[in-house]
Amino acid sequence: SGYSLSAGIYIQATPTVGLAVDGSYAHIGEGAVDDDTDVEIDRWAIDGSVQWQPVSGFVLGADVGYSSTSVDVDSSVENYNVDDLDELKFGVRMQRTF
Repeated sequence: SGYSLSAGIYIQATPTVGLAVDGSYAHIGEGAVDDDTDVEIDRWAIDGSVQWQPVSGFVLGADVGYSSTSVDVDSSVENYNVDDLDELKFGVRMQRTF
């Protein structure tokens, strides 16, 4: 069982510049792998982007995001070593719409 929450906002800052930010959180709780092992996962992320439209139909954009995932394993039989995962992402794009 689990749940997820997310939200985002986009703002047209100027006629040619748009800004966006969004965030999310997800929790998957106490899922039984077998009779002796439970797993719990938490993940959150935040992303932001800026886009510039110098002319109609052409957009230049840059995106950056960070996410963190943690896994908690509770086992009475076996010792699990699970590392948390942190990610930093960056991307650029050019988009032409005809």
